[in-house]
Amino acid sequence: MARTLDPLKRTNILKVARAIFMRDGYSAAKMSDIASEAGVAPGTLYLYFDSKEALSVPSATTSSTNEHSIRSGDRRDSWAR
Repeated sequence: MARTLDPLKRTNILKVARAIFMRDGYSAAKMSDIASEAGVAPGTLYLYFDSKEALSVPSATTSSTNEHSIRSGDRRDSWAR
């Protein structure tokens, strides 16, 4: 039986991930930190997103500058642009 994914949980994970990417920078951000701060188990995080890169792309869609920063691996100062 397929598991139904909660859209609110997905939204929360994205919100937390974006905050961590801004705080720590993309390269230093850890999936385990994202899971912990989102209140989910690391395995649950991977039900919603295949990788950190997959998680970062939706987080960056609010700004083309942020998208460039994520893809290039810039540190947190690039998020403040």
